[in-house]
Amino acid sequence: MLTVLRSIPVSALRRRQQKPLHPSPLVSCAILDLPPEILREIFLHCIPPGEWGSFSAYDAPWLLLKVCRSWRGVAFSTPKLWSVLPFLRMYPPQPGGRPQLGDGHRQLLKLYLKYSAGATLSIRLELLQRYNNVLTLPSS
Repeated sequence: MLTVLRSIPVSALRRRQQKPLHPSPLVSCAILDLPPEILREIFLHCIPPGEWGSFSAYDAPWLLLKVCRSWRGVAFSTPKLWSVLPFLRMYPPQPGGRPQLGDGHRQLLKLYLKYSAGATLSIRLELLQRYNNVLTLPSS
């Protein structure tokens, strides 16, 4: 490795260091120029396979929100992206009460209700059970 570095002129190394790591914001990318209607169709094909989708930051719709402001707007305005809520975990009721959603899951439900915008919303509920004050998922 050292012999390779010694054979490269210093001026070439300096030029290499001056190249930007990211392209200029003025450089156009074809997919960024697509109309929202086409982006929506592409986004719908990005939904992970399986009946219940995913909460992973590396899957749609979450990953699409991180690309750029316009993709975020298109993703939030595509109700079908928000029509499957992978799961909500419900906690067992206190005596005489009802099962409760955890705070994080309550926020997710509000978000999915808002952005599914009247589309049919599929939700998988997991009701935790309490055994000796330990919360567990029921066995299937």
